[in-house]
Parts: sequence; structure tokens; C-alpha cells
Amino acid sequence: MATELTEDRKRVYLEHGGLICPFCGSRAISTQEFNADHAEGWQDVYCEDCEGEWRDLYTLTGVEER
Repeated sequence: MATELTEDRKRVYLEHGGLICPFCGSRAISTQEFNADHAEGWQDVYCEDCEGEWRDLYTLTGVEER
């Protein structure tokens, strides 16, 4: 049921902090394990309502002392 992941849908998804499906707007999304390689990370995400699938992409944005 998912359609194309347009730039507008990506923008709305990011504005909602990744908490809604970028295809249908549902909050019934589930994530897979987080993966990282150097300064980049990614996580596969799935919508249980429209069966849309996508990948969240992460980048290193800072550092702090522990």
C-alpha cells in the first residue's frame, strides 16, 4: 500500500521526529536494530498499517565527555 517516498513526505517525517510513517502518517511503526559504521548510522523501519519500509539515516553531530 505504501507509495513513493517523496521529498515532501521526507520533510514531514523529519518534522515529526521520525515518529510517524512517512507514507500514511500512522504511529504503528516498528524498528529493527541500530547499525553504525564510523560516523554514520542507520535503522530499518516498518509501518504495520500500510506495510511501508524505509531506513532512518543518522550522522555524528557532536561529542561530549562522559
